[in-house]
Amino acid sequence: MLPDLPSIVAESSETSVSQNAALLQRCSQRLPTARIGELHFTHSEKWGDILRVELLDNPDANVISRMVCTDNKNNVVVGVVPAGSEELVPQEMRGVWAPDGQCGTLSKRVVFSGTGVAIGDRPPGEMRYFPQGQPLGKGVLWWTNGTWSQFDYDAARDVMQWRDKQGVTIYRRCSE
Repeated sequence: MLPDLPSIVAESSETSVSQNAALLQRCSQRLPTARIGELHFTHSEKWGDILRVELLDNPDANVISRMVCTDNKNNVVVGVVPAGSEELVPQEMRGVWAPDGQCGTLSKRVVFSGTGVAIGDRPPGEMRYFPQGQPLGKGVLWWTNGTWSQFDYDAARDVMQWRDKQGVTIYRRCSE
């Protein structure tokens, strides 16, 4: 089982806070040798103050490494996020979607909100949208747990496309 650690991407329940000098000092002792980019300070009920540091020496231009650090010495996480800005899920992607004709089947439906997605009857998960993100090239939905989604929005047809090893499944908008 994976340890329960803060996410590489800030969760919607976190609030921005001003720089915490003590946390910065503690975390700087754990930083790898790398060029440092932006520092993001937030606070969460669960973790307290959190510092997310962008590490700029990743050889892959499509991603940026991030280190996440809290006051608890065991809460240090390093991972990657897509390069470019991080946004809420775009309005045009929000709503209820399902493969053709299956809107009435809960297990087939996908519901996107501004901060996450619920697939079938599973609990919702948080995600963000990176407009310049890869590997799809047209923007990528990135789960706060560090994985990316296979959904790709096709604005010309107003459909979501799910890509997996079996191919592409077209999801159409449901009337909620």
